[in-house]
Amino acid sequence: MMVTWRAPVDLFDDPAFDYSRQLAAQITDYIRRMGPVMPHRLPPEEMEYTTLPQILSKLKPIPVDEYEKNRLQYIQFVTSQTSGQETTGPSHD
Repeated sequence: MMVTWRAPVDLFDDPAFDYSRQLAAQITDYIRRMGPVMPHRLPPEEMEYTTLPQILSKLKPIPVDEYEKNRLQYIQFVTSQTSGQETTGPSHD
């Protein structure tokens, strides 16, 4: 049996949904005007109970350009430090 691939069908491609799209766009615009939100993370005052402060304290003395050049090495260094393993970080040369 041969299966024929068909392109996806937009079930909302109908003039009946024009008002709903317009209303959704207005609501989205209204929410964006409220400013940034952080639903993906706890508020900063509650992050003290995670490993984030330890990680940020290790990354703070590293210049941004240096970090960007050796990002993978720094990530491995920081994650090994938080898991209890002792390693040396990338050189700051």
